[in-house]
Amino acid sequence: GWASGVFIAYHNRDRWQIKQLQANSESTATSTKDARREVFDRMQTIRRQIMELLSRSECSARVISQSLRISEKEVYDHLAHIARSVTSQKKRLVVTPSQCEDCGYTFADRRRFTKPGRCPRCKGEHLSEPKYRID
Repeated sequence: GWASGVFIAYHNRDRWQIKQLQANSESTATSTKDARREVFDRMQTIRRQIMELLSRSECSARVISQSLRISEKEVYDHLAHIARSVTSQKKRLVVTPSQCEDCGYTFADRRRFTKPGRCPRCKGEHLSEPKYRID
């Protein structure tokens, strides 16, 4: 049962799942390793799907999260890794910056992948989402 043993939690699509591993120590090491590999493979698959999506078209984090059924926060975490990964492929992650809908201020110097909270010029909160693509 759930009272003893080793467990690993991982995010699968839109919910967390818990996997119980073998009770004896010899098979626990192998099972733990297999479970970690499974989580690692899933992460790689999500990143590959995001990379494929961004190679085809320019998308916001919201569009990516809805397409892959993951949270926007998770998308931002993956974008940081993708930005480093694509440089080895002689490509780059291009970010179209957010823009204030009220005064037109563009967040050109912003280094974070997340959407800013408000405009530094007019303090407005009506901002466009940054968009991402791989060139």
